Amino acid sequence: MVVRNDPVTRRIKLLLKECLPRADSDARELQGQATFFAARFGGKGMASQLGALAWHSARNAAQQAVAGRWAEASEHLSEAFRRSFWSLSIVGTHEPNTGAALLLEAATRGVGTRTLQRTIARSLEERLKVAPDLFLFAQWALRLVTWDGHSDLFKLSPYASDEFDGLAAAPEAIRDHLCDWHLRVACREKDYSPFMFVPHILLPSEVFAWGAKRAQLGLEVPPFDHPLLQTPLARVQMPQIELAPAGHPLIEPLLARCIKDGVLTTEQVATMTDDHGWP
Repeated sequence: MVVRNDPVTRRIKLLLKECLPRADSDARELQGQATFFAARFGGKGMASQLGALAWHSARNAAQQAVAGRWAEASEHLSEAFRRSFWSLSIVGTHEPNTGAALLLEAATRGVGTRTLQRTIARSLEERLKVAPDLFLFAQWALRLVTWDGHSDLFKLSPYASDEFDGLAAAPEAIRDHLCDWHLRVACREKDYSPFMFVPHILLPSEVFAWGAKRAQLGLEVPPFDHPLLQTPLARVQMPQIELAPAGHPLIEPLLARCIKDGVLTTEQVATMTDDHGWP
């Protein structure tokens, strides 16, 4: 039973408040859409602006989840993922840890995983030449999506510590360790937190992806009963979705512009759109 005023509950309340729409959210979204369609910097400019528009969908998802409107919340969260997927895949991630949080949401959904895996791996390769120890979360995420269930998943990761042995720990202990680390680093810039942006501030996609990978490998999956996994946002369904549904008012013109500019080929768009399952 969670005590109402314990530190974990207070931290979760703070993070949930960070996820909700602001007073000027509607106006900012309209302004963002106008910038998107102006396409000042071509297809890549549109893709970059689409990433900012994803945050509006994520905030709407949190608002609907708090109200208990689960179907609407799932639709908004899926739209946030769709927008972030195309933005990140076209522009390329500038910060691998942040991109890794989206990769793990993709793995949970079973869509877009291979595309994001390649995008983050390319970005990480360049960053590791300069700061080999800085992007441990991104390195861990890339290992998780191809994990065989036997190697030490946590040896080189932000989760490693003298008190935590990922090979010996019970699944419940691993779950709690992942959740506690998320709550410590969310909304903090130190060490390039993966959870600086909505919805991943309070959406533990790494825990869900870890559970999905264990299920895929036939390993025990513990109950998701940590407080972080019981928030309204964490309870929203994350189904497999169409990445480029016909007639989508933002994705369709974005992809058309990218093909026109030579940013993407028709074949690349088809491959990315049909990206389902795990790597």
